[in-house]
Amino acid sequence: MPVGSSRPRFAVAVLTASLVTGLTVAVSSVAEAATCSDVDVVFARGTGESAGLGVAGTPFVQSVTSNLSGYSVSSYAVDYDANSSQSSAGPGSTNLTNHVTSVAAACPGTRFVLGGYSQGATVVDKSLGITTGYAGGTTIPTTLSSRVAAVVVFGNPLNKSGRSIAGSAPTYASASREFCNSGDIVCDPRGSSWVPHLAYPRDGSVTTGATFAANRVKESGTPHPTPTTSPSPTSTPPTGNPYERGPAPTLSSIRATTGSFATSESRVSSTSVSGFGGGTIYYPTSTTAGTFGAVVIAPGYTARQSSISWLGPRLASQGFVVFTIDTNTTSDQPASRGDQLRAALRYLTTSSSVRTRIDAGRLAVMGHSMGGGGSLEATLDDTTLKAAVPLTPWDTRKDFSDSRTPTLIIGAEDDTVAPVSSHSERFYSSLPSSLPKAYLELDGASHFAPNSANTTIAQYSISWLKRFVDNDSRYSQFICPAPSASGSISEYRSTCPY
Repeated sequence: MPVGSSRPRFAVAVLTASLVTGLTVAVSSVAEAATCSDVDVVFARGTGESAGLGVAGTPFVQSVTSNLSGYSVSSYAVDYDANSSQSSAGPGSTNLTNHVTSVAAACPGTRFVLGGYSQGATVVDKSLGITTGYAGGTTIPTTLSSRVAAVVVFGNPLNKSGRSIAGSAPTYASASREFCNSGDIVCDPRGSSWVPHLAYPRDGSVTTGATFAANRVKESGTPHPTPTTSPSPTSTPPTGNPYERGPAPTLSSIRATTGSFATSESRVSSTSVSGFGGGTIYYPTSTTAGTFGAVVIAPGYTARQSSISWLGPRLASQGFVVFTIDTNTTSDQPASRGDQLRAALRYLTTSSSVRTRIDAGRLAVMGHSMGGGGSLEATLDDTTLKAAVPLTPWDTRKDFSDSRTPTLIIGAEDDTVAPVSSHSERFYSSLPSSLPKAYLELDGASHFAPNSANTTIAQYSISWLKRFVDNDSRYSQFICPAPSASGSISEYRSTCPY
C-alpha cells in the first residue's frame, strides 16, 4: 500500500483478526522440515499485517492444499516487515528467494507456488526480477524458474502503471495470474477506493487463484502418489468435430466452478484500445488443444466489469477465451453496448496478446441488464456471431426478428428492473421461431442474480456456448429436451431439437 495509509493499515488489521482463525501459521525453514513436500506455497502478506501468511495467504494456502488431494503441501510465510513505507519489499524478496533457493537445493522434487497480496505482491515481483520503484531485493535464479509452477498475486501495485508480471517477466507469463479489482486504489490505474483492495479474501479471488495454482501444479508433472482409480474413459481426446475442446461433459463437469482447462488472465487498459473501455481477458493457458472460440461479456447500467467477472475464469476453464469489458461510460445504452461488444471482439481477434489462440470464426456475446440488451443489439449488426446469452436483459427495443444468432435468454422471475413480461419474454418471442433459441427463467431471482456466481447460469451458458460456438453436440443433452420447471428454474421454453 502507498505511504501514509493509516486507515487501510487499520482495516487490514481488522480483516486479519476476523479471517485468520483455526489455522496455525508456522514460518518454516529447511532445517525445520522433516521431509520434502511435493509443493511448497510461499506467500508474502500485505502492508500492516501481523507476521504470518495474512488475510489472503491463509485461505490461499488452505484452498491450494484442498485442491491438491494426493500431494504433500507445505507453506512458508515470507519473513519481512511489511511496513507502510514499502521499503521492506526489497528485503522481503531476498527472504523469499533465499527460502526458494535453499528448499530447491535440499528437495529436488519440490515445486513452488508463489503468492503475495498488496506490498507482498511487490515482494513477489522483485523476486521474479521485475524492476519496481523500491530498492534492494534478490531475484530467483533463472535455473530455478522451471521449478515455479504458479505465481498468484492480489492487488499488485505493479498494475497501477499498466504493467503486469506476464509482460515484465515473460519467463513466468504462463504461470502467473494477477487479480486486480475494479476501483482498487493500489492496482487499478483508475482506482480510488480501498474497499475493493480489501475484498480479495472474500470475493472469490483467493479461491479462484488457488484453483489456478493447483491446476498449474498438476500440469507441471510434480511427483505425487499414483491415483488409486483409473482415468475416466471420458477423458480421451475427442474425435470427429475439430472444435471439440475438453473431455466428454457430464452434469457435474458443467456445474463445477472450474473446468478442465487451467486459465490465465490479462488486463487491457482503456487507454490502449478504442471503441470500448478496456477489460480483462481470461484464457486457457495451454495451446495444445488448438484455438478456441471467444466470448465478450458486457456489464449493466452503472456497473463495471467486476460485476460479471466471475464468468471469466469459469467459462475460460471450459475452453473459451473470455473478455469481460468495461464500457466507455457506465450509462451507455444497449445499442452503444452492442457496438462496444463488437469492437471488443475485433480487438480480441486482431490486436490482443491472445489473438493467435482464437478462432475468429467462432465468436459470441453475453451481457447483463443493458449489457444483455447490448448482446441482442450486436446480433442484429453481426449475423456471423455463433451465439448470444443475454442475462436479465434490458432494452427499449422489443423486436429482434432480424437476428440470426442462436440465443439463450436468461430472465429472473422477480426482476423489477427489467420485468420478464416486458423484456426477456418479449425478446424471446420476437426472435424467429426457426432460430435455435431458449428462454430460461430463474426461480425467485432478482435482476442482479447474474452479478454473483450462479450455477444454473453457468451450466446453461456453458452448454449453449459449447453447442453453438464449438458445434459440440455432446452438450445437446443438457439443453434438449427442455428441462422442466423445478428447483432453480421457474420456466423454460425452447425450439428444441437443435
